[in-house]
Order: sequence, then structure tokens, then C-alpha cells
Amino acid sequence: MFIIALGESIIALGVAATAHPLTPLRLAAVAATYGVAFGLWWAYFHFAVRAIRRALERAKVRTEVMRPVLTYGHIFLIGSVVAVAVGLSDVVAAPMARLGVDAAILLFGGTALYLATFGYTYWRRYRRISYARLGGAAATLLLLPTAPVQPALSSVLMVILVLMVINAAEARWTRRGGLHLETRRGERP
Repeated sequence: MFIIALGESIIALGVAATAHPLTPLRLAAVAATYGVAFGLWWAYFHFAVRAIRRALERAKVRTEVMRPVLTYGHIFLIGSVVAVAVGLSDVVAAPMARLGVDAAILLFGGTALYLATFGYTYWRRYRRISYARLGGAAATLLLLPTAPVQPALSSVLMVILVLMVINAAEARWTRRGGLHLETRRGERP
């Protein structure tokens, strides 16, 4: 279901782009919105899928992983992707305009919900706090008040920055064998 929601969101952004003249600025906005989609995809498929698989393999009772992570967690992941996509459609429509309050809440709040949901699912799997994901959610919410005072495209670039910093940090931790989404304390990847 997640990949369908993400794919539909990407298609909706393309459709929104074709509703207006394709200027270089609008094309830059479309590229930036796809950058957000890539950041969301990376967080899910590069880290979460392997972590869920490992948690299912190690669980004594698989429903203890499936219900909170695969059911409840995915409801919020899918909802947050849809919220982000709706916020991004305003960016595609008017890249240099300031985001309205509703669109800003959907973009920044949806991204924060997405990252916080990973924090929730991580806690449910390992009983540990995902500081990177929860910190990213907090950072995204702290950036929300900047939306009314800057162009919409700048807001998207800020969201991309948060997503890329989190994903790059987790990739680095994973390569170094440190604490990351796949292992418990003291285990090797």
C-alpha cells in the first residue's frame, strides 16, 4: 500500500505541473518535489524494510510486530505521504509564492508525521528511541513557521535538506556498524 500511495502522489504532482505552463522555475519545483518523494522513499525502502524483515525474523510472536508496525504504522505513513503530496501540489502551482498555512502544515506536518511514525515503529520493534527520525520530525516542525515568509520552493528545499541529512546519517551509521535501524544494541548488522 505504501508504494501505491507514494506512486500516486508522484503522478499527482506531475498532473499538477501540466496544469500550468512549464517554465524553468516550475520544472525546478517539480524536480524539488520529486526530491522530497525520493527522500521519503529512501527512508522507507533503504532502512525500514530491512528492519521490519529482521524484526519479523526475530520476533517470538510475529503479530507483536505486524500489528503495531505493519498495520498502525503504515496507516500513518500512507496518510503522511498523501498530506505531503497535497502540500507539494501548491509548490508546483506557484513555486515563488509563499505557502498558505494549510499547505505549509501539510508539507511540514506531513513530513514530521512521517518521520515520527518511524520513531514509533522503531520503539515498537526494539524499545529504543530513534533520535535521528524523531529529531528530524522536530526539526521539520521547527521549520514550519518559515513557510509564510519565504517562497514555496525554498520550503521544499528545507524539507529535502532534513530528509537527506537524516538518511545520509543513517546510511553512514549503517556502514560503520553503529546503532541504526536494523540492529539492537551489541548486534552486528
